[in-house]
Amino acid sequence: MVAILSRGVTVPGVQAFQDSDRTTQFVYYPTTVTCIPGETLQDFKVTYWGIGKPFFMQKNNRIDSVVGAILAGRAIIDISSEQRQMLIEQIRKAYGVRNPALIPLPLQNVRVQPVIANNTLSIDKDADIKFPETIQLGTAFNYQIGTGNSLFAQFVATQGQGDKFIPNPAFGINIVGEAEFLGDPWTVEVEANLSQVWSYVRKRVSLAISLGWFKFKLGDYEKIIQDLQRDKIIKLRLVEGSLDNEKYGRYFLEMGKEIFTAINQQANSEVGFFKFEPSRDMTPSASLTLWTWDVSVNLAYGEQSLKFSQLLNYKNTISYSGRLRRLVPASMTLAVICNEKSKNLFQDLGNVTEPCITPAKADEFQKRLMAEVTKKQPLLDRIYNSYILGSISQEQYERAMLIINGLSFKETLMLTPSTQSFMSNPEEFILGLSDSQINRILEEAIKLE
Repeated sequence: MVAILSRGVTVPGVQAFQDSDRTTQFVYYPTTVTCIPGETLQDFKVTYWGIGKPFFMQKNNRIDSVVGAILAGRAIIDISSEQRQMLIEQIRKAYGVRNPALIPLPLQNVRVQPVIANNTLSIDKDADIKFPETIQLGTAFNYQIGTGNSLFAQFVATQGQGDKFIPNPAFGINIVGEAEFLGDPWTVEVEANLSQVWSYVRKRVSLAISLGWFKFKLGDYEKIIQDLQRDKIIKLRLVEGSLDNEKYGRYFLEMGKEIFTAINQQANSEVGFFKFEPSRDMTPSASLTLWTWDVSVNLAYGEQSLKFSQLLNYKNTISYSGRLRRLVPASMTLAVICNEKSKNLFQDLGNVTEPCITPAKADEFQKRLMAEVTKKQPLLDRIYNSYILGSISQEQYERAMLIINGLSFKETLMLTPSTQSFMSNPEEFILGLSDSQINRILEEAIKLE
């Protein structure tokens, strides 16, 4: 059983290919999995605390105000019942198969990448993130994300509008695996200098050097690959097949991906010149070529970041004839927005009557944060000035900063002896730290061994 690469159909979020052995059987893979509670999203729960009113947890002789969230669930990377029906109808139209058998595409060497909006949320290294190391299409898996990051809690539970389930795209999963296909005869010999290819592509993005990525639209990426050939930056010699872009457009895009991947191998860091991610919007290009990758260019590199060298000459024979293995991407959203329809999936440990993070909760939380900043700012300045003047060492400075950043000065409950002897428990908690307590804590942190 092998999927025939040139005999396929596409509906939103899914591609399917005819089986080489059984003409009535089609092998499918979802490029973008629709998040449907009870179907593809089989189980989902968000529990959060500390947004709105303070939520306290005891640690030794004090009780700290804590903020955080846990997102957990069980999902299956598969097509929905609606997509299945659309796929069957499309196969009937294209190939005349009345009742096609649909089976998921087998994958090998699957890599899993959680999508947790890291750049926005700054998920810290102590976060509890659990995803499977490998996944097969059509099988269920469990996942969990837990962190004390307050912004994470706001992302996963902020109140939304509407009375239906709405996916939250900030949280999801990307997978990339190898699949076997049967290709039409098409082989080309490719020659290029990688520095010239990079410079040519980078100049097409007329943006200054900056941190971040620029994602090409599919039509723009296809045009760049065509122009690289037209301007002889990439030289091709056809061995078999044709240069018909309408028929072999996908092969040209795959060829471009292989060349860009070779450029990535020249980077001295894990962050390359190009990035390839599963496409969440499978829109046909101008030539009606369907492509399953989003291609982005790293704006941190300028057009001369890869200096010209004969060592960067690239020669390769690229073939899509016979049986071949190709990387197959897929993506899925793993969360829904908290609204009237989904609020039973959310829980606020500090306010059981309102599961979503309402504007009132968010405003109250921001006021608490500002009070904390006002209390800490003079201490931050004092510690920093002591470090600049040489009064404390680098190690002492870092220990003091660890205390300041890790302890709430306004919402810590300190355990102190009680002066009321008639109480059954001769201890009481006092909200907030006094200036003398803060000074003692910092002195302890920066004292010399």
